[in-house]
Amino acid sequence: AYCALRRQGLSIDILPADSADLTGYGLVLIPGLMTLPSHLHEAIQTTPARVVLGPRFNTRTSEFCIPDDLPPATDLVTAKLELTESLPPKAQIPADGGGAVIRWFEHLEGATDAAIRSTDGAPILAGGRFQYLAGWPDDALWDRMLTRWLREAGIESIALTSGLRVRDTDTHRFVFNYGASPAWFGQTEISPAGVHWEDRSGQG
Repeated sequence: AYCALRRQGLSIDILPADSADLTGYGLVLIPGLMTLPSHLHEAIQTTPARVVLGPRFNTRTSEFCIPDDLPPATDLVTAKLELTESLPPKAQIPADGGGAVIRWFEHLEGATDAAIRSTDGAPILAGGRFQYLAGWPDDALWDRMLTRWLREAGIESIALTSGLRVRDTDTHRFVFNYGASPAWFGQTEISPAGVHWEDRSGQG
């Protein structure tokens, strides 16, 4: 998830699992959080942001036991897990419309409102106000989903060439080239392992 967001040229915040306030965010991704703290549960319910949960969301109790009710087992998601699969390294579950699920896949029961399904019809992304991601996307599927989520949230993204990453502060934009070859950011060529910065404060 982190790599996918950074490929979109975004500066992101990584919050603690017991965060009680999601004010100011337009998009919140919560992948792999096995136990749902009460403070975060309340924060999710009150935020106007798009929230994407899973995979493996709320699959353990605070004592790391499998809950009696099948996960996600919250009022946030109506679908329940029926079966989970750990996929072999080269195995893929193709998504209808492009991309695929790799590494991990969860079969959902009751996911009638799936926004993305596999080519076999199994739900991959389901839900209404809160969406549940029932597997681990490959890069193509991550990019496909993020492009839509960012557009709907009104969050600006940047089309970056391979190796480039952007980090914004209140006053500057830094562009790093982690690649082994020169790369272009707009009209600026950045050397390998080089950095380019721009003043965003309007003062210089």
